[in-house]
Amino acid sequence: SSTDPGGQQLGVSDITFTKLEPLLVALKTVAMVGTSGNERFAIPGNDVFYTLTVTNSGDGRTDSGTLFLADPIPAEVEFFNGDLDGAGPATGAVSFTQSGAGLTFTLATDVAYSDSGTAPATFAACTYTPIAGYDPNVRYLCLNPKGQMLAGAPDPTFSAQFRVRIK
Repeated sequence: SSTDPGGQQLGVSDITFTKLEPLLVALKTVAMVGTSGNERFAIPGNDVFYTLTVTNSGDGRTDSGTLFLADPIPAEVEFFNGDLDGAGPATGAVSFTQSGAGLTFTLATDVAYSDSGTAPATFAACTYTPIAGYDPNVRYLCLNPKGQMLAGAPDPTFSAQFRVRIK
């Protein structure tokens, strides 16, 4: 409470604060790497792309530095640690794209791996170093893009794509 210049007591109005919350939705899709012959089919020996897409359909941003995803790699596939698309535009084992998300992503520092049978609770727990080529020991792909994931319309999104081979 305070007083106005006339000496009357001023009451505190009921003020409602609304915290704007992010609402993150993750979707994992699969697509065959090959588009002709037997490469078009999900059979042993063929490669597929997994794409993780995260959308913020809420009204608020994420807190800075809090995005962490530990994506399980199914036992039926082997993670490919190499240039995921050969002569394509990607240059590493994981390709990151975004639309309006406002994040930064560095392959060398924001991707890690785990060979644990249980999901890592933090990015720091992702300490496995995969071998070059196909590595059946990678059980989780860990992603830690930096910054705040923005909110707005259209809904901000980011995607991470990687490659695996069907056992």
